[in-house]
Amino acid sequence: MGGMVTTDWTEVKNLHPRLTAIAHFCIISGMKITTPALFVCCVLVTLGTFPSPLHAEPAVKESKPGIYASAAKTIDKVYVYSPQWLLLINDYMDETEALIYADAKQAFDDRNKDLLDLETTGNPNWPRYKQRALLWKIGYEKLSTQHIWMKNPANFTLSSPDDPNYRQPVNPEKVSYWANSLGTRDYAPDAPLRECFDYVIGHCAYLKWPFPLQCGKKYTVQQADGRRYEFIFNDTRVITPAIKVNQVGYLPDAPKKYAYLGEWIPLVGPVDYSAFRTFQICDATTHAVCFEGKILLRSKDTATWGMKKQERYSGEDVYEMDFTAFSQSGAYYIRVPGMGRSYEFIIDKNALGEAFYTATRGFFHQRCGCALESKYTAWTRNTCHHTPIGTCKLVGNMGAWRLDDGSSVNKIKQFDFEVVRQTADTNKTYDVWGGWHDAADYDRRNSHHVPVWDLLLLYDLNPTAFTDGQLNLPESGNGIPDLLDEARYGIDVWKRSQQPDGSVSGRIETFSHPQHKGMPDKDTDPYFLSLPDRVSTMYYAASASMFARLVKPFNPAIAAEYLATAEKAYQWANNPAHSKDGMKITVTLQGPTDKTPTPKTLTLIEKEGDHDFQGGMAAANLAVLTGNKAYISDLNTKFGANNVRYFKSYPNYNLNYAVLYELASLDLPGLNPEIREKAKTELVAFANEAITNAMDVPYRHSWREQKSRRWGGAVSASWARYLILAWKLTGEEKYRLWALLNADFLLGCNPLSLVQTTGIGDAYIPVVQDQETRRDGILDPVPGITPYGIITTPFGVIQNVVSMNIPDSPTSDKVQHRIDFLDKAAYNAKGDLIVPLWRAIGPHGYRDPLCNEFTVQETIGPVALMLGAFLDKGWMPSDPLKNRQPRQRNEMNGFFWAP
Repeated sequence: MGGMVTTDWTEVKNLHPRLTAIAHFCIISGMKITTPALFVCCVLVTLGTFPSPLHAEPAVKESKPGIYASAAKTIDKVYVYSPQWLLLINDYMDETEALIYADAKQAFDDRNKDLLDLETTGNPNWPRYKQRALLWKIGYEKLSTQHIWMKNPANFTLSSPDDPNYRQPVNPEKVSYWANSLGTRDYAPDAPLRECFDYVIGHCAYLKWPFPLQCGKKYTVQQADGRRYEFIFNDTRVITPAIKVNQVGYLPDAPKKYAYLGEWIPLVGPVDYSAFRTFQICDATTHAVCFEGKILLRSKDTATWGMKKQERYSGEDVYEMDFTAFSQSGAYYIRVPGMGRSYEFIIDKNALGEAFYTATRGFFHQRCGCALESKYTAWTRNTCHHTPIGTCKLVGNMGAWRLDDGSSVNKIKQFDFEVVRQTADTNKTYDVWGGWHDAADYDRRNSHHVPVWDLLLLYDLNPTAFTDGQLNLPESGNGIPDLLDEARYGIDVWKRSQQPDGSVSGRIETFSHPQHKGMPDKDTDPYFLSLPDRVSTMYYAASASMFARLVKPFNPAIAAEYLATAEKAYQWANNPAHSKDGMKITVTLQGPTDKTPTPKTLTLIEKEGDHDFQGGMAAANLAVLTGNKAYISDLNTKFGANNVRYFKSYPNYNLNYAVLYELASLDLPGLNPEIREKAKTELVAFANEAITNAMDVPYRHSWREQKSRRWGGAVSASWARYLILAWKLTGEEKYRLWALLNADFLLGCNPLSLVQTTGIGDAYIPVVQDQETRRDGILDPVPGITPYGIITTPFGVIQNVVSMNIPDSPTSDKVQHRIDFLDKAAYNAKGDLIVPLWRAIGPHGYRDPLCNEFTVQETIGPVALMLGAFLDKGWMPSDPLKNRQPRQRNEMNGFFWAP
């Protein structure tokens, strides 16, 4: 261009990728550059080479930023992976959407009338409303240039005033770019692009520098867009996610204490840490070295994992740091000289106390039918789901699998919802409320007895650890341990549903998953009780009788009340005359081969053994409470043997471990010794399998490699409970050892260096699929939630974050082309995204339930049991813990995460 002045912005766009944005802005605004100097200034600002303040501080953003926030001139997050590898992560959603809106303002404004119609009347012009999302994608392809320029080493520099190697700005020798989901896109209420796109896209640049960073030297890393970050590379100050520790703490007498070292660079592979030979345990306050040990290679990266033995476990060369010999109580961090340090942790007999408190209060935060008040939590809400409910012809917790036409109705989506809708009856209503929510759903069902058993079983396992006032609940101060109070809250919803004949419902359901936009108290859908059956009634008998047994020393009157209801339920459920086998339900459904909805008469199947596990649990506890030998007789003749025989069948081992522990541990005079011994044998065998599965795993956690990791199978606590039960039954230290190692994995000793439960540690999962979390106006998720977690890179992430279908026209979503933001090397020959097994996740508050959803029975219950099993007598929460406030984004170390 020389000295020429131009207003042909299409020419400017071709000069540099980053000039695209300013060129588009000038095109749509009609801006004219009248002097070469003015144009140069525009270019310099755009490229990030215009002078900026030397000490740029990290930007503090609001919890729920709108799209009009000014562009931060600080890189959002910088991680040190090694003295030569830095990871830079940025969120450009605000700036990018400002450009998208400016580029097509008239088109968006025109269609935003339909957005207002949706928000006010619920009846927009749907085709025109949907065009907003198509316009957004067209604009994103045109105006989001980070996918291009962040792959170029020339667009990054590192400089230092006191490191001779970087006296002049130096470009990295290698860059690896990756796009990542950071969670759900939240908009300001009046944002013009609200509801257009619902992912926060994180742009990750992995930079390898030609010379190692030197300790004590100051550095500035700068990007071509002007964002920069200043830091002093100090290995006692710089926290690196490459050092994986239990971010909560270790017991002084833990049989083994490990931390790990390892990282994976997308498109590159494992980081080489072979040059680092020693690590140090340092006092968190004085920084004094308290212990020194060797760093040893534990596992080389190989593609020999997974169901087909063709996947990478974590993509890392995993190194271990063993500090078992160090047991002095205190607060510490691990330092690798010349590289960096870990998050802090404690060594203490109650090291897991705060984690137990937060995880177990996950139940409190999921309570239905009551308000969550500020004196108990900063995550408050109003009373929900407290109106009388009707009935329907769902039977217990029915589901299509209980029908003789299951081969076809199993393929009908939302089958149960249709049964509720078409058989709903409000002629008689019931005051039934309570229980716990699950994720984004408000139904309560039979499976919610399982976490009740987890809480009660935990008390049985470690009774001296749990006291009144320990969990800061509304019931605190009533003389009953809070753990039992929380279990009682989960029981009482079913107690309220008990009929005069003793029968109990097993499901509270409505017509669909929640459709409203607000908090649970804004849900106006009607709810309905299922018809009682023998399974749901025996579930209640089991929970109520176990609670009665454990609460009796604290309140005999309450124990007697629950015992009476449990016995009544047991007698009803144990009577074959109350079977609903053969019951017919007629509903109109459209099956996979039906052209139109067709009336179908469905016949319920109920087998005599369907309630054996629940019956065994109830009979064992009722026998202890009453001394009635009839309960022992039922155990000997039917329930006990079947409990043992069918335990290992899926999903029984995830639901019915508690009854085997009761049979193996309770004082049950007259019980067939063979039943007791086999119950113990089965639990111990399962625990031994959990050990075998963990021994060769780089991070020493239990999982079934040849089975699905879905629906709780990837949560280490799901397997740790068998180790804990075996430890309590046998007293053998090996089971305690491996249970603690599984706790380490959950609490940060994992490839992502993230605690898997919200609100625990320094860096935890930042987003979960939870109705309250996504609607409460607080970025920090509700504490105590463990999602399904590291399972897969979700389809939604693949379709919206690392690639995108772009419509050729905003008026049609049928004609489109696909763009990939990552290099071809990010995909294998089959076209699958290459992410190692234990890094595959995609946080989001609405989508991708395989990673982001949770249930009280599959995740919250087992985590509470695992952590509470190691609580010591006398532990109580501190006032700061009880009064904990939500963190802002800059305080959430897990928000800017990378695979």
